[in-house]
Amino acid sequence: MHKDRDAELVIAASLPLAELRRSALTADLLLSQPPRIELTDYSVRLVATVRRRGSGGSGPCPPTDEPILS
Repeated sequence: MHKDRDAELVIAASLPLAELRRSALTADLLLSQPPRIELTDYSVRLVATVRRRGSGGSGPCPPTDEPILS
């Protein structure tokens, strides 16, 4: 998050997301209107662990230290 511009969002997944899905997630998150910071720029990292496959997956997601959302 920044003082002088809109927040930046980076989405990463241990099984790479299709660009269309990544763009849709980013757009949805930006709709929440992240605030501008008053004092200094900073980062927030959110990590979610999913232990079952998604609708298009071929198997369980392996554990990882890679960020899913940061």
